[in-house]
Amino acid sequence: MIKAWPRPLLLITLTLGACASDDETPGGEHLALVRGTLASPASARSDHDQGAAANEAHVTELGDLAHVVGLGASILATDPGETVILDRWSQPDEMDGFYGDPQFRAGLDAQLDGASVTPYRRRDTWHGWGDIAEAGGGPRWFVLVQGEIADPDAAQELHDAGAAMAEETASSLGDRAHLPFTGRDDDHLFLALDIWDRPDNIAAFYGDPAFQESAAPLLVAPPTVTVFHSTNWHQWGIANPTATLDGAWQITGLSCDGAAIPVGDFRLDVRGGAGVFVQGFDPGCVASVDETYRYGARFEIAPQSITCDPSDTCDAVLGASCLPTPPATAFDWDLSGDSLTFSRTAEGPGDAPCAIGDAVEFTMERSAI
Repeated sequence: MIKAWPRPLLLITLTLGACASDDETPGGEHLALVRGTLASPASARSDHDQGAAANEAHVTELGDLAHVVGLGASILATDPGETVILDRWSQPDEMDGFYGDPQFRAGLDAQLDGASVTPYRRRDTWHGWGDIAEAGGGPRWFVLVQGEIADPDAAQELHDAGAAMAEETASSLGDRAHLPFTGRDDDHLFLALDIWDRPDNIAAFYGDPAFQESAAPLLVAPPTVTVFHSTNWHQWGIANPTATLDGAWQITGLSCDGAAIPVGDFRLDVRGGAGVFVQGFDPGCVASVDETYRYGARFEIAPQSITCDPSDTCDAVLGASCLPTPPATAFDWDLSGDSLTFSRTAEGPGDAPCAIGDAVEFTMERSAI
């Protein structure tokens, strides 16, 4: 019998499985792909984590080896509110009764708009690299490539030819894992899960005509490609799940050698491989810096341009119509929940108002996903 959990637990308990069995279910490793758009972004994490913590022991006993949560990465038109849950199963015959239960479906629909649950099976004899373990240990981006296979009998040969050709280039750009799946109940369904360790090359790689051409013999139509970033929501089956910095950040403090400096209305928006710093100056001049960045051990910023609006107000505030484009900088960073700290040692005019040698520190709070 399936137990009905309180609503805050329903999303996560989709991983529980059921007592019903399906003798026709193919064996091997399986993936339940849960997708939808957050109905209540403000409470989504707390609702999810409450259920995950309460039920993890029971879920893993039933065969759910890994539970990974991602949010839309604003790459290739993937909305920040889109959500993906990747559940890796070793006992797929436990899945059907649970996912089909009306009570759990009602709970899922309460938390995700347009929710879907699709079972896949891992094609571990097809050409791939890496493993689901690559989803942990640092900021990650999950690329889902989905489509309809034209000829299941020829699918492995066609997939393997394209994957083998792309592996060296994809790996060099940051693709740490390529895991092929087909539908558990329908061999025409195709899913490739690619796990990247940086976002800046993703759009170019999947938008390249060469990628589209390599997929053409395998699929009936061009694949759908969506991109999600990793979170530090409650998960299991991977080591050290790490959030990316995607989201809107309100900069709450700036200090130079520990001395607080007025920061005004200063915001940072991080979206995939590009972002915007926006600073408002009293009484109304607003400066926006378009930039690209990479982050691993450090957050490296490469400003592209700066614009100020309105310029006549900026003349009065800054003594110029706008600020010069700042130089490239790199910060150490520390993320704790939705609090972020950037720190560096001031090196020149780009660190003003801090003097050369000062310890520069920005503190920020995430205001939106």
